Order: sequence, then C-alpha cells, then structure tokens
Amino acid sequence: MVFVYSSVHVDECRAAKHVAKFAQVLEELSFHFLEPVETSDQKIVLSPGKARELLLEPEGAAQIPELFFWDNSLKFLHFSRGWLDCTQERTLKDGMIADATKMWQTLQIYVDQNFLRKDFENLIKQYLVEKKFELEKAINDEPFEDSREQFVKHLDLIAKNLPKNLAQLDEIPDELAVENLLACFDDQHKNVFQEKFPKDFWRQPQGREVGKLSGLALTMFLYGLVRKGRVKSGDAERRMKYFRAQFRDGLHIENAARCAAVFVTLDKGAARLARCLYSYAGVQTGVVHLKIDSAN
Repeated sequence: MVFVYSSVHVDECRAAKHVAKFAQVLEELSFHFLEPVETSDQKIVLSPGKARELLLEPEGAAQIPELFFWDNSLKFLHFSRGWLDCTQERTLKDGMIADATKMWQTLQIYVDQNFLRKDFENLIKQYLVEKKFELEKAINDEPFEDSREQFVKHLDLIAKNLPKNLAQLDEIPDELAVENLLACFDDQHKNVFQEKFPKDFWRQPQGREVGKLSGLALTMFLYGLVRKGRVKSGDAERRMKYFRAQFRDGLHIENAARCAAVFVTLDKGAARLARCLYSYAGVQTGVVHLKIDSAN
C-alpha cells in the first residue's frame, strides 16, 4: 500500500502551526508526493522522500500568481452566489487589487534576487508593471453585481423544483444525486452542464483534464449538493476561509481519482461529495470516511 499526498496537502500543512510534525509523519510513513499533473500529460508521477523539502523550505515565488488567480476567482464566485452579502462590490474589488499589488511586489523582489543582467531585469519589471495595470482594470471592469443578479435568478428557477427542506437532498442515493439535481435545471442550463460534464467523462483519457473533476465538485456545491453554512455566515474573512476550504475538497477529490484506490477523509461532507461525483463521472476510486473516537 502506498500513501499519497498532493500540493494541496502541502499548502495546508505549511499553513499549520506544527508544520515540522506533519513533515515528520509524512516521512516516517513513507508518503509519496503526487507531482503536479499537466493538462497535456496524464502520466502520474509519485515521488518519495520530499516531505521536508516541500513543507519546510521557503516557498518559491513561481507559485504565487497561481495561488492569487485561484483565490480571487473564488472570491468572484463566492460573491456571485450571493454568499458574500456582507461585502460590497467596491470593497471586494479594492481587496482584490490590494492582493494583486502584494503579488507584483513579491515578484519584483524575486526578479531582483534572481537576475544578474540589469537590462533584462528592467525589461521584466516594466512588463510586470504593465500587467499589473491590466489586471487592475480587469477587476474594476468585471460586473460583479450583474453576475450575482443573473446567478440568483437562475437559482430561483432551480429552487422551484427542489424540496423546501434541502436536507432531503441528503437522502438521495450517491449514484443518483448529481442527475437528480441536474433534473431541476432548465433545458438551456442543463445542456451547458452536460456538454461540459458529460456522464462518465472520467472513463475517457480526454475527460481527465486538470480541473475538470474539481470544477464539477465546486459546481455541485454551489447548487447545494453538500451544504455548509459557514460559507455564508459571519464576517467576510471567515466566509472566504471556508469557501476556499470547500474548493480544496474538490482538488483532493480529483487528485485521489488520479492515483488512489481509496480516498480517505475525516470530513463527512467531502466523503458524500466524492461518492456522488465518482459515481456520476465514472471514477473507480473508493471513499472512506474516517471517524475519530474522542473517548479513546
């Protein structure tokens, strides 16, 4: 048996207080690291003995743009879903632009430290400044409020076909859950969904593109397949923290589908979501929901 962890686990461990202990456990149990999968290359590479390097060494600047992209894309989705009603559009955009400024500053420091040729360094810095202004303009021009209004109208149509007590959705068998929710869509949205996520898409190599299964996970969460009230209660920072955690659940579910015979989780909601998605997408990976007996 081989235990596997991914870059998502690395990010989560690095954010924890006792990161050295996580590195020690991963090392002692001989966990293998799932190397990032490129969209054009579906080969799986598992590397042993990388826990200390990945968890304890300084994080490279190369990951920063990708993390910024995902974090801010999630903020837009979160707002559009109507779960950030505690935040005004202008406030959210200003925060995203502030995050972008920090990202560019970090990249400029990285350029200062890694390029010896001054002319080449200045050219890159000029490019970064241009891209910074382009990104700020894109954020300012995005119609956040309009997107939220459209999404809410779409959800209102779906809600007419859903049970008044959404807890009843939990009683639907895993193998029927996605299609049951899909049946509530109007024809236009149903066709768009099925074109993007056809039944059993994971059975075909071309259906395993990076982000597809995790995209389905986030889509189903947005429509209520698994509900977590913390993404829409409390202050904005708290809501976004739990929304990011939900997105990471989707990444874990996809990574497990690529290499694991079993997806193991302590999260009941993540286990339910994984079983539903695996059944719909045609994934053979099993799901184990661990429960910790606090009495022992």
